[in-house]
Amino acid sequence: MTGAPLDLITVIERMAPGAALTKTWPLEGGISSRMTAFEFTEGGARRQAILREPGKWAFRQNAKVAAHEYMLLKGMGEHGVPVSEPLYLDEENNPPRYLVVAYADGAPDYRPERAEKIVKRAAPALAAIHNAPLDGFRGLPDQNDRWRRIIYGAEKQMDADQGELRIRKRLKRLWPPPFNPPVVQHGDFWPGNYLWKKGKLTAVIDWEDAGIGDPLYDLAVSRLDLLWAFGKKAMESFTAAYLKARPVDTATLPVWELCVALRPLYNFSEWASLWPAQGRSDITEATMRADHKWFVKNAFKRLSKAPAPTWP
Repeated sequence: MTGAPLDLITVIERMAPGAALTKTWPLEGGISSRMTAFEFTEGGARRQAILREPGKWAFRQNAKVAAHEYMLLKGMGEHGVPVSEPLYLDEENNPPRYLVVAYADGAPDYRPERAEKIVKRAAPALAAIHNAPLDGFRGLPDQNDRWRRIIYGAEKQMDADQGELRIRKRLKRLWPPPFNPPVVQHGDFWPGNYLWKKGKLTAVIDWEDAGIGDPLYDLAVSRLDLLWAFGKKAMESFTAAYLKARPVDTATLPVWELCVALRPLYNFSEWASLWPAQGRSDITEATMRADHKWFVKNAFKRLSKAPAPTWP
């Protein structure tokens, strides 16, 4: 995380001179950003907003993370993607260290009985993100190149239990795969980042991991997280709904699934610890590891049945 929380009164004075802070409360659930909700009055109107402060890890990955998130919220909102309205971007620091967004009414829904409706309504939102024109988003990180660095980067340790060495060896053999035309990627499109109210998707949140690259990366991220949250049927239903909304060549999807399988390594304990607070004590480190092994095994199985992808 960043250092001490920012002074909200100072932030509000910069954002809306003359406005008055009336209430604040912390928001839970953010791993890569500190989030503080607050209420303020401006011109007699009462409004609610969220101060988002990306953490040190996010800034190490992308020094312009706050500016990019502001740009993404503005641009995606203009293209019909449900997002929080961006209200203010830090003007005191270069690059900016924080942004303020309108409070989005809604909450994530992790109820297994709602899984089918959730995935069928969330998938078109991911398709809409990928359909947004690249113009205006060109400064985002190149995710395909980022994955090249991850795959070929030196590793000081290996998660033998989850098959990390085997995954890395296969990825080095297959990299680079033929890429689909690049799109804006959300980077972390999972159930914790969709907000719902009365069955309606009100906002897609947390854009710190966004970049430009192959749409199959986002699809692979969603597939693994949905497997953990709702199971194999929901994972496949989401995939079918996404491809119906936005057809794309999925020949290299198993390659991207192996990339995605590297993300939770060394993080299983931390990620699993968040589930009980969401009413899902059935999701544990053990269940996540077991699902991860199946996910990797399934990717290898599909790769073995098809020729190794090559450049055209």
